[in-house]
Amino acid sequence: MKAARFWRISIGFGTIMLSLLLTVACGSDNEPAGATPSPAATAPPAAKATPAATATRAPGPSGFAIRPVPRDKTAGLQELPQGLYVGEVDTGEIRQVDIPNPGQYAIGFMSWTSPGQMLVAIPPDFLYVVDIDQATLRQLSSGAPFDMWFTHSPSGKFVARPETWAGGSIIVWSLEEEREVLRTPATGSVGVGSLMWAPDEKHLSYRTMSQGGSGEGATVFIARLEQPITTVTADLGGDLVPMEWSPDSRSIVFSNTAGIFSLDAESGEETLLYSWPQPLDSVPSELSLSFDGRYAVVAARIQGRGNIASRIAVSLEDGRAIEITATEDVKWSPTEDVLLVVADWCKPSQKLLLVEPDGTTRATLTQGETVFGPHWSPDGTMIAFSGGAPAAEPGMADQGARIIRTDGSEVTFIPLFFETEDWSPDSKRIAYSVDLPRHQCAQVEEQTEIRPFP
Repeated sequence: MKAARFWRISIGFGTIMLSLLLTVACGSDNEPAGATPSPAATAPPAAKATPAATATRAPGPSGFAIRPVPRDKTAGLQELPQGLYVGEVDTGEIRQVDIPNPGQYAIGFMSWTSPGQMLVAIPPDFLYVVDIDQATLRQLSSGAPFDMWFTHSPSGKFVARPETWAGGSIIVWSLEEEREVLRTPATGSVGVGSLMWAPDEKHLSYRTMSQGGSGEGATVFIARLEQPITTVTADLGGDLVPMEWSPDSRSIVFSNTAGIFSLDAESGEETLLYSWPQPLDSVPSELSLSFDGRYAVVAARIQGRGNIASRIAVSLEDGRAIEITATEDVKWSPTEDVLLVVADWCKPSQKLLLVEPDGTTRATLTQGETVFGPHWSPDGTMIAFSGGAPAAEPGMADQGARIIRTDGSEVTFIPLFFETEDWSPDSKRIAYSVDLPRHQCAQVEEQTEIRPFP
């Protein structure tokens, strides 16, 4: 699953929808890596959705085209209109993908489902399947503005989404068969959150939202495509607690102010994996697991430490932990137990580090330049981010999109000011959602420290 990243809908109704998305998908920062946006519990009521019986194909090629961006423009791609662009990692070539967009909204969400195929959502109610290699487009539509709140299965064969603003049923579509394959019973709650596919693609979990966000009586539902719905009741300790499926698909790991827990997907048994040695100011805002599930990193605000969340990397086997302070970006490698850390945010000393779970710095990849939104390639060999400006210059923003290897060597640089990026599963392409303005530095007083916790 793909995480929501850096969405900015620039006008009208799109802005309202994005605010709702970020409220639930991100909490105070964002949902765990792999989570996708969910409707907020406080979202206004909407007209009852009438799901279509089958997907509808776009009426011909009108408004759709895939065309190369001329090389003479690569020195000033910031002048290109907002929209979707696909870059080839090896050659640096860029293609612009024109998609029908009557309201001229910014792209709400995009995600690769296979090396050549993407799902693209545009507010208020357009969800497209774009085949880059075949240059084809088809539109999936439910007749209601909920198609932005979807999550596709790991293989890209299925798409799941809530039926209404308030949650209701969860609807699962088969993209191959172009039909609905599952509709869960309505929850009866004020909303649903944390809609997540398990890695085995056989399980889909979501939870109810309580009135006022108290988390009392919150229920985790686990749907199986080939079996009856299972209801697992757990005291999560808050509506917006971060959650993620374990790599073996046997449990859901979540974190609240008490610690880190595992929820068995079959029995509903709750197991404490790690207890916080120091009190937290609030419910953690992020949780992500290492590729093998041995470690977790949690964004938590420690009491007495101010408003900046620390990232706590914890061994779920022996409880050893490190604290990474004053950082907004910490991400596990998809192939090994190592963290990508942006240190000394917007300072002359800003750098991009590879850090071992014990706090040892393996490598310094960049030094003294801005780094925004770094993301690993699926094969774990490259990192893409927006940046390039000298970090010592106050207010300086990104200069474009950079791709580097894990030894720090540069693969390519594209002077493209993007809002969102997403790697293709084979790590050969990156899709960019272009929107302005560029990212800007927000000065943080503290220096980044990596130290044992507590």
